[in-house]
Amino acid sequence: MDRDSHHLFVNNTAAKMMGLTSDAIVGKTNRELGVGEPYASEWEERIRMVFDTGKTMETESEFPSVEGNKYWHIRCVPEFSHGKVVSVLAVSRDITERKRSEQALRESEQSLAEAQHLAHIGSWEWNIQTGNIHWSKELFSIFGLDCNSFVPSIQAMAEFVHPEDREFRNNKTAPIFSEYKSFNFDYRIVRPDGSIRYLNTVGEIKDLDDDGKPRLMKGFIQDITERKLAEKALKENEERLRDLNATKDKFFSIIAHDLRSPFTSIIGFIDLLIDKIQKKENDGIEKYSRIIAKSSRMAMDLLTNLFEWSRLQTGKMDFKPAQIDLAAIIHEVIDHISVSARQKSIDISKEFPASVSAFADKQMISTVLRNLLSNAIKFTNAGGVINISVIPKKNELLISVKDNGVGISQPDVEKLFRIDVGHSTSGTDGEQGTGLGLMLCKEFVLKHKGKILVRSEVGIGSEFVFTLPVTDP
Repeated sequence: MDRDSHHLFVNNTAAKMMGLTSDAIVGKTNRELGVGEPYASEWEERIRMVFDTGKTMETESEFPSVEGNKYWHIRCVPEFSHGKVVSVLAVSRDITERKRSEQALRESEQSLAEAQHLAHIGSWEWNIQTGNIHWSKELFSIFGLDCNSFVPSIQAMAEFVHPEDREFRNNKTAPIFSEYKSFNFDYRIVRPDGSIRYLNTVGEIKDLDDDGKPRLMKGFIQDITERKLAEKALKENEERLRDLNATKDKFFSIIAHDLRSPFTSIIGFIDLLIDKIQKKENDGIEKYSRIIAKSSRMAMDLLTNLFEWSRLQTGKMDFKPAQIDLAAIIHEVIDHISVSARQKSIDISKEFPASVSAFADKQMISTVLRNLLSNAIKFTNAGGVINISVIPKKNELLISVKDNGVGISQPDVEKLFRIDVGHSTSGTDGEQGTGLGLMLCKEFVLKHKGKILVRSEVGIGSEFVFTLPVTDP
């Protein structure tokens, strides 16, 4: 080509690459042959530079052809006459296949990197003989390290291993050097920020030297923390459900047993009443009727608590906290149980303001107070005293139900709120129960994000204290 990019000579191969004959090309520029921009300008600029510098230029460029765009390797050599460049010999080699392969490889590597990132998989390659190790970008991320400042090494990988897993990891990787075996196992690491991650690592020898010794090892490390935590949570849930089912089975067996007692008494004394009526004997009728009434109330209390507890467990009980007049509710509950208190000549004293407000579900708190006061009456001797008080605190109320009854031993205190124990003792007048009422109290108080506790001493009495929020938390 001359300085103005006219073709002076074109061999058959070059002509074929351009899709023309040599005669059709000679004397014309690429631009005149229909080569568009920016390719025509690039050719012209390249030829002028060779003329101006007198130096050979090599480049790889994309140009259009009859078969579509192709990649050419172009070597432009200056030809001299009397010390001046008179023409440029351009030798073009079709490298389209190589370029396409390189592009496909880049796309494949990019896809692999994206897949590794999405799957939290990092790759590594270790030259055993030189000690050099290469980490992928994702592997730095897995270890929580900066790829621009941290220099990876086999020793560094070992240092991050969780102390409890180091011996296990060493035992898993040792055979690869003695037996050239691959490995695949899970272990934990401790990252620089202190967080613990679960990893799965695989590795194998990829190359041996002339003496048969391992030269290159490659592998992958995947962050499986989310999977491990999910598996752990699933296992814990399975164990919790097994324990819960076993507990509930035991609980319902306790309930079934305790329901038999009052109904057995009711049925037995009804038979006696029928016999007395048939014989027209009035002696004992009043006594039997009182026993029937007492057993019926006990069964009804148990069934009521059981119904409320089941509704709570199945999510069918509405929880509608609002600002309530706690003082008014306490008075209502005391009126409800006053008959039982009068039968045992028990005095109920009250220590709280005429008006005290709490943020709570009225029905639930009524149930809590009713159960605590009923228990206090049950375990207080005739002529005893029960005190109910409300102590305002900064953001909550402390409600106390205290009696001077028989008290509870420490081992029995620890059983009070357990569903699987079924702790129950007879009251001072032979009253029976299952402890279900206290479990309801605990559930309802926790529903309000409150606390419930008991202080008791045998022979001195018991005090149950629970908390309620003053306003909407």
